[in-house]
This record gives sequence, C-alpha cells and structure tokens, in this order.
Amino acid sequence: FMLAATKVPDYMATTTSLVVGSRQNDEEPMTVDAHDDAVNFKIITWNLWCMIFAPRTLSNPRRCGNYVQNMADHEQWTEFDGLIVCGFQELWAWKTGLIPPIVLWCVSWCEYVPYLGLIVTFLFQFLSLLFGLLPILKCLPIAYNPKKQMIAKLKTSLPFAYYDDNIPLRHVLDNGLLLMFNHKPDECGMRGYHNHKCEDSMAYKGFLFCYFKQFHCLVINTHLQASGDGKARVAQVHELLAFVQEFKTSLVDDQQNMHRPLRIIACGDWNIDMTNHDRIVEFEKSQSQLQRSDTNLDTPLVRPSASYVNLPRLFGETFVKCNNCQTETCKDGSSGNIDHIFCNFEFVSLVEEIHGTQSKLSDHVMVKTEFTSSRSN
Repeated sequence: FMLAATKVPDYMATTTSLVVGSRQNDEEPMTVDAHDDAVNFKIITWNLWCMIFAPRTLSNPRRCGNYVQNMADHEQWTEFDGLIVCGFQELWAWKTGLIPPIVLWCVSWCEYVPYLGLIVTFLFQFLSLLFGLLPILKCLPIAYNPKKQMIAKLKTSLPFAYYDDNIPLRHVLDNGLLLMFNHKPDECGMRGYHNHKCEDSMAYKGFLFCYFKQFHCLVINTHLQASGDGKARVAQVHELLAFVQEFKTSLVDDQQNMHRPLRIIACGDWNIDMTNHDRIVEFEKSQSQLQRSDTNLDTPLVRPSASYVNLPRLFGETFVKCNNCQTETCKDGSSGNIDHIFCNFEFVSLVEEIHGTQSKLSDHVMVKTEFTSSRSN
C-alpha cells in the first residue's frame, strides 16, 4: 500500500492527497475489455456522520469501516468482475495545531463508554479545533484525517482510493469526501463549490471525480449544501454540470473512446429529498397527457418535499436515478431520501440494497446498487 502523487491536466483542480493502492500479490491488474462488452457495476454511497461533536465523530470511521469490510468479505469483492465504487461523505478532516492526530484516534475509544466517554471526546475535539484555528498554528501540516482509517480498513478489498484533504484558510473542515475502487483510475481531481452559505461554509464542500479509461466512465462523489432555501444547492449542481461539460471537451483527442458516449456515475449526499420522485414524474406525465387529450386519467396527486428538485431532468435527458424513491429511516437519524446514485447510460438487472439502518453507525443509510450496462453503451 503506497502513497503517490498524480500529475493532472490544467483543467483539473490541484490535489493535495492521492492514495493509490497496490494489489496484495504480484499478479498483473485485471484488464477488462469494456469497449464492446457490458460492464458490471457495484456502487455504494454512504454518509458516515463524522461531523464534529456528533455522538461517534471519532469512532465511526472504525465502526463503519468494519461494517463495509465485513460486507466485502461476505460478497467476495476481490472476485468481482467489473467496477466497484464506494463514495463516502462526512469523513471530515481538520487542522489540530500541535496535537498529533494519534491522540484523537486514542480518544476515539472513549466513545464506547456512555456519557463520560462522550464528554472526553467532545473536550479533545474542541481543543484540537481551537489549536488548529489559531493563525500561528493553522499553517502547520498537522491534521486529523479519518479517511486514512477507512482506507486502511478496506485496502484488501478496495486497493485504490482518492481524497483531497486541502483546507483553505477561510474554512475549518475539508470536503469530507472519499472514493474507493477495485480498479485504478486514470485521472483524479477535486473541485470546491463557489456557491455556499450559512454554517455549510465552515467546510470546503465540493466534489471528487475519477476517470476510468478502460470503462470510459467518469465517477463523481459530492456533498451538497445542507442549510438554506435550496438556491445554493441548485447553484452547486450547475457548477458540477459545468465541470462535466468541461471534462467531456477535454476528451476530444481520445482516439480510443472518441466515438463512444462517456459513462457518468454521480453519487453522494445531495441534501435534496426525492421521496416519491417516481410518482411525481408519473403524475407530471399524466398531466401532460391530459392537456393533449380529453382522457380522464385517475392519477393520485403527490406532493413533493420542500427541498425536492428533479435532478435527472436538471442533469439531462439520459440521466436516471438508480436507487429507490422511498423514505429511508435510520435508528440514529431522520427519515428522507437524500442519498442518491445517478447514471447517464442504459443498464439491466438492477439490484438495490439498503444497509446500515441499525443503531451506533451513521444517521444515514448505506445505499448499494448493482447493475450491468447495456452492450450498446
């Protein structure tokens, strides 16, 4: 397992941390002829709730990492014939001043102790944040980064990972995002959103992207604005779409894939409740039919949530939501449907599973989908 830097084209954001793994044996990486054949995808998105001063800020990387690794062992991810993508959110990193990050790792075990342990972890989080925010210490490279714990937990099943833990001076936290794969991406980068407001501005929110040339697939992991009236969220989506167009333009000289449409998979915590999205779309279609004819269709009225946005329509005609539109509830969190997976290509044999609903994990469910792209893609 090794750390390596990546050289990226000018159109990509400068990255500060790229973690690229190596397989555990000496065999050559598996090659997949993805140009003529269908490709199998296993996509996971999970917000791990490592927000500062949460009940399990410091121990959730360990708890959730063990949970995912048990799943990987049970499903034999190392034998999966295709691309596995794990997109994690809220693995927040912050500067700790002169406090070594190993101290917070040790303190994380106190979160298993009721009440008193929580007080101890809150105290150390506060002190580390305070020291990290002092102007004279903020420039130091010492920082707590829980992404490294997740990478260490999953490196056997997902040997390739990417993150960017850059924290600009005007922010307290980094983007909290991590992408992990079973194949090595050819290009990686991160973009921070220009549009943000309220307490979300404490974090350097944005999106990670990785491109796999053999699959001609662009993978995106994001975490949108949580607070506010939704205008900032929509503005952030437009920033993401502008990048996608920019990225497509950068591939015009790719002779190998120039005549093939770019596969795009976008996952993350979108903070847009799409509960009953399928029924809302169906209702809109029925209303359109009623306007063109006198047919009396009996379609029940479905009221969207306050934060609802038809994201596939905003993305483009070819995009679809790959996971369900039902309300998902965690024992430790609120209900809703804000964690989404989108893609822009046709697929078959979609299977979705919801995990992580039990207590003492995250306040979000884990969404896992498996599907196979159509051969025409």
